[in-house]
Amino acid sequence: MIRYSLRSTTLKAITYDPAASERIVESTGGTVFRHAPVPYGIYRAIASSRFPEKVYRHLIRDHVLPAAVVE
Repeated sequence: MIRYSLRSTTLKAITYDPAASERIVESTGGTVFRHAPVPYGIYRAIASSRFPEKVYRHLIRDHVLPAAVVE
């Protein structure tokens, strides 16, 4: 798994599991969202963005339903 800490007010970190094509987002409030299937390119777009919240919202949150939400 690949984990990347984000500099964001709402997102703490993003993790990608290439074996499952699963992306995991940790919020600063402690909620964890798992989304699958998600291509690696989308993970990289969020991890490398100056505005990860906007990219996450545009590419994932509004389009891919979470596979699981862990609080």
